[in-house]
Amino acid sequence: MHTVFRIGEIIQIDKNNPLYQVELKLTSDDDEQLRTLTKHIQEQAGGTGWERIGSLLLKINQLDKAEELYELLLEQTSDESKKALYYTQLGYVKDDQGDYKKAIWYYERGLEIRQKILPANHRALAISYNNIGLVYNNMGEYLKALSFYEKTCEIFEKTLPANDPDLATSYSNIAGVYDNMSEYSKALSSYTKALKICETTLPANHPDLATLYNNVGGMHQNMEEYSKALSFFEKALEIRQKTLTANHPSLAISYNNIGLAYKSMGEYPEAFSLYEKAREICQKALPENHPSLAISYYNIGETYDDMGEYLKALSSHKKALEIREQALPANHPDLATSYNKIGLVNGGTIPLHRKDFYGFDRIRIGYMKDQWNVFFNNRKVVDASARSFQDLGFGYGKDNWNVFYLGNKIPDATSRSFEVLQPYTGYTKDTWNVYYLGKKVPDATPRSFEVLQPYTGYAKDTWNVYYFGKKVPDATSRSFQSMGKGYGKDAWSIFFKGKKLQ
Repeated sequence: MHTVFRIGEIIQIDKNNPLYQVELKLTSDDDEQLRTLTKHIQEQAGGTGWERIGSLLLKINQLDKAEELYELLLEQTSDESKKALYYTQLGYVKDDQGDYKKAIWYYERGLEIRQKILPANHRALAISYNNIGLVYNNMGEYLKALSFYEKTCEIFEKTLPANDPDLATSYSNIAGVYDNMSEYSKALSSYTKALKICETTLPANHPDLATLYNNVGGMHQNMEEYSKALSFFEKALEIRQKTLTANHPSLAISYNNIGLAYKSMGEYPEAFSLYEKAREICQKALPENHPSLAISYYNIGETYDDMGEYLKALSSHKKALEIREQALPANHPDLATSYNKIGLVNGGTIPLHRKDFYGFDRIRIGYMKDQWNVFFNNRKVVDASARSFQDLGFGYGKDNWNVFYLGNKIPDATSRSFEVLQPYTGYTKDTWNVYYLGKKVPDATPRSFEVLQPYTGYAKDTWNVYYFGKKVPDATSRSFQSMGKGYGKDAWSIFFKGKKLQ
């Protein structure tokens, strides 16, 4: 019992055999390094044996057991500082379970106790404020999150050295909230403060520096300062090239970011080259249906589109869509993005309206017609009238009698009143029905139907709320608002990606 070994040399027994020989060395009772490490782990895990068990249960994600233990400890103690600790740990449990309201409740109980028994600038208070800020950030309540993050930062600024890593983390948290609120200049200011600390305290090739360079570059990108963005993206890449394997997925992220900066500056060949590097890494390092590979194909498609290579763009976007259809749930926003992008390339705003010598009319990329037939991607569109056919954009088309999506007839759709509600949302309607990506939305009322915010997937009518074409259970239409990033709320509940948070 309690025997500890050091791991020595590891040798594969045979190239054709998956077994390895591992050399184990028994440690002595007076091993100084082991004693130091054990002491550090004990300090992190907590004071008593039960507290250490609770901490371990949290680390191995045994949340239900951790919750049961901390509730029992809470009942048995009369020590106020212990109560604050147990309330905080229960807050961690509920946060990890996605029960944000209950997490807030537990964190606030712990905070109330600490405010009574601790000095105003105590580190434990800063941690409590930070925990509450994290939950509000997860809930999309960014102003509340910002308020608590700033309280944490205020304590740290008063009590910690100016170059303390915890202060850098605090600045980064504040920056993240500003980023979510699209206040990019404020986010940049906070990220820059964090970066200055890390540049003086971390090794030049530390992964956290690469992350911060990447974040700062992202803010410059959002502010359309593309040359500055490129400079920081390249610094992040330089660190990752020195510290990571050649096919590490983080390198693909850097190549994608640099490609985006070049694309934004109109330097499409450079962007294309970098997107290809990202794709090659993803193909080697990730499963064939991994969402990151879909992102690479999507970026390549976007660049082809900008270069006027519309058929190649369509091919890349289809590859991205194929992966997303396999890897993502049916209501995932990235699927809608791919469907809409294919619709845009097929029939959105590409200025190609011409007839060749044989009388063949290419209406848009994707939709084509001759004197008698309409075609979509070289496939005849059944029941479409060439004489009256018109392209509506985003993959939609109609003639005098029928409506089509990606070349397929939409059952029961009324041509005369059919309309695309907003670009890139996937929602359409006629007098009688509402549709999402060519499929009828059950129970939706066209007269009162509205898209709440572009790109979020949320919409509502008088009675119901919808997320990417599916009804959101328990949501109250009258008070429902979309908050972005997958979040929505009504007067009583918070929702994330169409599901109520408990």
